[in-house]
Amino acid sequence: MQGSGAWRGQRRGTRRVISGLALAVMMLALAAPMGTPRAAARPLDGGTLTIMIPQPDSNGEIAGPVGINLTVSGTGLQDGDTYALGYASQDNQCASGFPLFQNVTATATGGTFTTTFAWPKAVNSVGALYYICAQDTNQPDSPPVQSDQLFHVLSAAAPLFTISDATTQNAIPGPPFNIFAGGQITLLGRNYVPANVTLLVYLSTRRIATGQDFSAARLLSTVDSQPVTTTESGDVSATVAVPDGVKAGTYFLYLVSNDRQGNALPSLMAGVQVRVRLQPTPTASPSPAATATTGGTSTGTTGNGGPSTGRILGIVGFGLLSLILFVVGTMLLVSDGRRPQ
Repeated sequence: MQGSGAWRGQRRGTRRVISGLALAVMMLALAAPMGTPRAAARPLDGGTLTIMIPQPDSNGEIAGPVGINLTVSGTGLQDGDTYALGYASQDNQCASGFPLFQNVTATATGGTFTTTFAWPKAVNSVGALYYICAQDTNQPDSPPVQSDQLFHVLSAAAPLFTISDATTQNAIPGPPFNIFAGGQITLLGRNYVPANVTLLVYLSTRRIATGQDFSAARLLSTVDSQPVTTTESGDVSATVAVPDGVKAGTYFLYLVSNDRQGNALPSLMAGVQVRVRLQPTPTASPSPAATATTGGTSTGTTGNGGPSTGRILGIVGFGLLSLILFVVGTMLLVSDGRRPQ
C-alpha cells in the first residue's frame, strides 16, 4: 500500500509540472506586445537593386502608368548567377515572398546586371507602391534582393496615341494610318504620366525593340519648334511635320519619353504602324481660248488658226458695200459729165 501511495504522489506531481508549464506558456503569450511586425521569412541579400529609368519625379518617387519600361540595375551579386525579378507591395516586402514577372531574368556579370522590362498591366492598383525584387535562381534558398526605391502606379492603362490630320483635325483611321510626306499630323496621347516629362516623336522603318534602334529612326520636329511635355491628366498633343524626303512605304511612328540611355528603352513609349504616301500631283485645268471682239462682232480664231466664220462674213459684206459705193460714185460722175453747159 505504501508503494501504491508513492506512485499516486508521483502522478500528482507530474500533473502539477505539466500544468505549470502550460500556464507559463500562456503567460508569455499574453505578455507579448500587441502589433509586433511580422518577422521576415528570410533576411535580405547583401546586394543592391536600383531603378535607373525613369528618374524620380518632383516628389522623389519612381512613378508612371502600367506598361512603363523600368530599367533596373543590380550590384554586389553572385557572379554568373541568374536572377528572377518580381515585385512586392510596400507592406509585404520582398523577404516575405513575392510574385515573379513573366520571363524577366538577368545574369550577373562581374556581380552586376542591368535589364529593362515593362510593368505588367495586371498589376494596376492606382496609388499602390511596390518594391522590385530579385531572387538568385542558382541558389533558390538564398535571401532575395530588394530595390532601394518604390514604384508608384499612377494609371491603370498604358500609354497610347491616335493620329489626326493637322489641317482638318479629322481623325485618321488605322492602323495602318495613312500620312503624307511633306504633310503635318497631330498625335493625341493618353496615360503619359507623370507630369513634366519631355516627349519625342520618331519615325522608324522597323519596330523598335531596344534603345539602339532609335539611332536608325528619324526624329520628327514639332511645327512650332516647341517641346512636348506631359501633364497631370496624362493627355498630350504634338503636331509634327513629316519631311518631304520620306519615301512612300510602311513605317512605325513612336511617341516616347526623352530618358533612354544606351540600349535601354525610354520609360514612356507607344507606337503605331503608318503608311507614308506621296502628296497627289495637282491636275491642271485647260484654259479657255481667248476671243477678241470689235464692235460686238467676234474676231476670234478657229481651232486650226484660220479666220472665224463671223470674220469672213464681215470681210465679204464690207467688200460688197465698198463695191456698191464705187459703182454709185462712178454713175454720178458720168451723169455730171453729160449735162449741157
